[in-house]
Amino acid sequence: MEIGEAVVAAFNRLPKTGKPTTTVGSGGRVRAEWTVLAGIVMLKPATPHRIGSASCVALGCGVKCSSFRNLSSQGDCLHDMHAEVVCRRAFIRFLMDHIEKAFQSESEVFVFRPEPEGPLFALRSGIEFHMYVSQTPCGDASMEQSLSAQTEEEREKNESKKRQYQEHGCGRQKLPKLTNSTERESTLPPALADALTRGTLIRGRLNPETTGCLRTKPGRIDSEISLSLSCSDKIARWCALGVGGALLSHFCDPIYLLSLTIGEAFFPNSMERAINARISELKELPPPFRVQALKFRQSETTFLYTKSARVVSDPLCTVVPSNNVICAWTSGNDLVSEVLTNGRKLGSSPRKGIWPDKSRSMICKRSIGQKFMAVVQLLDSKGFSPMRTRWMESYKAAKVSSLQYRSARAALLASPSFRAWVTSSHEHEDFPLP
Repeated sequence: MEIGEAVVAAFNRLPKTGKPTTTVGSGGRVRAEWTVLAGIVMLKPATPHRIGSASCVALGCGVKCSSFRNLSSQGDCLHDMHAEVVCRRAFIRFLMDHIEKAFQSESEVFVFRPEPEGPLFALRSGIEFHMYVSQTPCGDASMEQSLSAQTEEEREKNESKKRQYQEHGCGRQKLPKLTNSTERESTLPPALADALTRGTLIRGRLNPETTGCLRTKPGRIDSEISLSLSCSDKIARWCALGVGGALLSHFCDPIYLLSLTIGEAFFPNSMERAINARISELKELPPPFRVQALKFRQSETTFLYTKSARVVSDPLCTVVPSNNVICAWTSGNDLVSEVLTNGRKLGSSPRKGIWPDKSRSMICKRSIGQKFMAVVQLLDSKGFSPMRTRWMESYKAAKVSSLQYRSARAALLASPSFRAWVTSSHEHEDFPLP
């Protein structure tokens, strides 16, 4: 089965709730929602007793991203809700589940190996992971698409917005007042403002003719900027540090994607430049990390909820991005799925200004941190944890205590193409773990 086909088939099996809708308003005007789909497919090799297989183990849908001042300090709300990032977080949840299962010898992904040296868990021989995205990832890889898709009228409009943005100091302008009890004026974090001013980081789709640069998530020029970097930048980072992140590095060697399959707007030269060329600058990473170049392919499978597909189905309709986010990952033979909006579970609401625990997604930082600690406690109960994963008091402490990952990350961020990487402050990850 083709990679894109496996992901789209998994999406089609999900419940209808949260998927893009088509509505007819007054006067018969049709309003159609669109979204982006991303998925990770696991390929298992054939054996004398089993045929090879391709199955989608994690997927995400979404096109939204919160502004920098809406970051939660409790790790209970998703900030970056683009499909690729949601999919990756669902994949981390999938891997955490299988780390736990491997300890009981029940995982098809990992094997448990309590050896004096090396990680406690290893990927089973022959298993590969491949990613699909229904359109070119935002950021540097999509600049050629942005230029080719613009009409002359749109280009003039964008130039006007660009001039307004530059006249206001590239993002240093005062932002609208907060509307809570501690109302105050807010400005950009210094690191973000400095990078934007120096031009080492570009906001969204500004200056599409400039390539090879880090970019923030795209958004309206008159909206508050996001602290999150583009999906092109993040995918390139995963090619060096692995897709599992710092927490999983306590348990296993980095896990890499081997290919990226694109649905629409496939520009292979742009993909090569934005991802493989940038990570090729990394001359040396500390073992077991490595530079893993991606193979790029185009899918022949149609995803019916892309922006262009919605226009083709009804040229007179008004197309709008969906506000919903969908995440899913496999658990046994089932797909576990959630629908989110504004970073929290659909339908949840605060009580007296406080968000209840049930509003949290299973892929938010706090939930993944809790899953991590559950694995730590399981290992600790059997006498395997102390030498490898010390008890952590906070999510941040758990991440930074992975010394190998920290060293590899430092090497990546020292590279010219990634030197302007801006991260959230420690206060947004310093929440306690159980």
